[in-house]
Amino acid sequence: MDILTTEEEKQQKATMSSLRRWLLLVLFCIAQFLETYNSSAIFVALPSVINELKMNAEENPWLIAAYQLTFASLLLVSGRISDVYNPKTVFLFGNTVFGILSLACGFIRNSIGLLIFRAVTGMGASLTIPSALHLIVRHFPEKNEQARAVTVFGAMAALGNVLGLIFGALLLDLGTWRWVFWIGGIVGLPVSVCCAIAIPNDTSHRPKGAKRGSIDLVGVTTITSALILLIFAVTSGSTYGWGTATFIAPLIISLFLIVGFSYGNVPPPRMWRYPNFVILTVAAIVPFFWFSSTFYQLTSYWQETLHWSPLSAAVHFLPLGLVVIFVIPLTSNLPNIISPKLIIIAGYILMAIGTILLTFGNGGDRYWSICFPAFIIGPIGVTLVFSCTNIVIFRSAPAEEAGTVGAIFNSSLQLGTAIGVPIISAIQSNIQNHSGAADNDFKGQQFAFWFLLGLEGVEILATLVFYRTSKSLPVQEGGDALVQAPVEEEVPLAVTSTRQSQSSK
Repeated sequence: MDILTTEEEKQQKATMSSLRRWLLLVLFCIAQFLETYNSSAIFVALPSVINELKMNAEENPWLIAAYQLTFASLLLVSGRISDVYNPKTVFLFGNTVFGILSLACGFIRNSIGLLIFRAVTGMGASLTIPSALHLIVRHFPEKNEQARAVTVFGAMAALGNVLGLIFGALLLDLGTWRWVFWIGGIVGLPVSVCCAIAIPNDTSHRPKGAKRGSIDLVGVTTITSALILLIFAVTSGSTYGWGTATFIAPLIISLFLIVGFSYGNVPPPRMWRYPNFVILTVAAIVPFFWFSSTFYQLTSYWQETLHWSPLSAAVHFLPLGLVVIFVIPLTSNLPNIISPKLIIIAGYILMAIGTILLTFGNGGDRYWSICFPAFIIGPIGVTLVFSCTNIVIFRSAPAEEAGTVGAIFNSSLQLGTAIGVPIISAIQSNIQNHSGAADNDFKGQQFAFWFLLGLEGVEILATLVFYRTSKSLPVQEGGDALVQAPVEEEVPLAVTSTRQSQSSK
């Protein structure tokens, strides 16, 4: 396989002005921001949407999960599509679908229609992230510049996840919850027009031998079905009981489908053999779940129990966004200075401290003494884990697979929310239904936060045991690529099989 970043390609990219490249990055960042905004702004609008559309307890988690589920599961195949076909076409199609369906969501008058349109919106969003990452890696070939570009792009996901609450609350305060969806189309569609003009018409990216057969539609259908059944099992279990067929049957089927998916070609099996690729993918599951869990539990508690306005509730989350804004720029070079293993572990420890504090965050009078410190400490940990895994996972794989790598990474981020929110919702409902806790009691939220703390503990142990440092990394051979660069070192993103022949001479 040819090396992606050759001298000829570097000269070709040099013809694109620096201004144009950074303009493209800004457009990609806006698209990234909108897609994570779309998943977080809905949290603050949940009470209004539920009341107007008369949604029941089983449907509530699906307002979050419908978008996240299709987004996360289809990211896997869309990453491969971005690597095989023209990423410009993929990005434009996905972002346009996202914009049109976002507008449509604002006009829906019933809950089922909204859930369906949310799911289709997630499908469009899933096409934009891997294709944008492919284009960023391609047009920013110099490794330090590329690291900065990838970090900025990734930061927009974190910012959209946090600031989406603020923007959503402002739109809700000034108008109606429907504006939360309309804004995605109002901003997203012009981004598509600008990108159609600014992105070069370059088809030289396509790997040799790429063909339609390399897109495993059966695999992505399998994993999507498995995740839908898993979420259905969790939501049904909390309503009808954990020993009923409505919980056990879909759970068993989903587990069989997940096992079947692991033997497919999405993603290519060789990718799991890249250095630390598996543990980095696993480490990316919890960061966004930390945010979404906090938003989901405290937004409803503050609005429905403490009777705070949506805007007041969102403003109290503002420290999370400010921390991300200030910390993200400081993290782009950290993996070159400190072992990524230590960064990830430190990040999860900080997240755990924040989670422990939040278990005692009931009552409005505890905001400054409990919630505010948690909103400082926890997001620092989230940002460290997110930024480090985002940078290092690209260094563990060849650059021509950037779209697939980006898809897997972002799929892990989104799956944390897609599966996590229904689980914590089920925990809260189960505690309230079986312990005699009142609806305005904080006991359900406490148990949900303890569950989150347990996940963070598992991540710390997994990183300690399975993350392999440079001294213990073997040379990976076989398949199309050789990836032998230790992720702790400052290395180019593309390390291909040519290095094998060079080392043997």
